[in-house]
Amino acid sequence: MSILGSLADSGLAILSGGATGLVGTAIEAVSGHFKAKQEHQQKLEMAREERTILELEIKGQERVASINAESQNQIAESQAMIASYKTDRATYSTAGGSAWLTGVDVVRGLIRPLVTVYLLVLTTYIYIHTQSKSSLESAVVDAVLYLTITGVTWYYGGKRINHSNKTAKG
Repeated sequence: MSILGSLADSGLAILSGGATGLVGTAIEAVSGHFKAKQEHQQKLEMAREERTILELEIKGQERVASINAESQNQIAESQAMIASYKTDRATYSTAGGSAWLTGVDVVRGLIRPLVTVYLLVLTTYIYIHTQSKSSLESAVVDAVLYLTITGVTWYYGGKRINHSNKTAKG
């Protein structure tokens, strides 16, 4: 019986070893599946985070472009206003020149302050005498307010720039 016992022991060892190997293979396959699933989930999370970062970068670049465009517009507006002030300072008369040209320069010099005072007086008058506004009155009042603010800002803004230029040169 020693041969049969030996064969039985060997057969049992073979079967139990094979079963253990199969169980180990199954465990490895299941853990490999879960590991692959976890790696896939991590890749999805990384892709989402990269997408979020890319979207934020694009929004940031759009914001920078918007700010640059806005600042360029403000620079252009300032340059246009400075150019209008330079044009406003132009004179037609010369020393010992025509009295008519001197009169033109006087009128040109008085226009802006007189219009500013007139618009301020008109705005005050409308404010005092307007109790209820119809749509036409409302449009007129809005237009006069716009013109008043524009005139006052331009007049005193021009004085500020002229004052700054004189002190810088002076």
